[in-house]
Amino acid sequence: MNIDLSGRITMVTGSTAGIGEAAAAALAASGAEVVVNGRNPESVAATAERLGGRGVTADVGTPEGADAVIEQVPDVDIPVVLPPPRVGGGEPLLRDLGDAVFTSSLRRRG
Repeated sequence: MNIDLSGRITMVTGSTAGIGEAAAAALAASGAEVVVNGRNPESVAATAERLGGRGVTADVGTPEGADAVIEQVPDVDIPVVLPPPRVGGGEPLLRDLGDAVFTSSLRRRG
């Protein structure tokens, strides 16, 4: 299947390795501008450069990180929110991030 995402902006959480990076690469190959997200600034920068996109370093599993992403990337119209790997307790705030980004996208589209 060939999907043209030219002119669209997508952000993939956890996109510096593994499934997240593969998803970001596929979206970039489809023409989307990709916003790479991860917790390691060097990995974020390297992946963003490799995919021709931009990067946001933040841990979306924390309220501060989720807020930082929403503030730094208000123009995303295709959010891809992947759960981060976790060891031990603590529920990630991905549901909140996804809702906030999705709601923001809907408001912009009318």
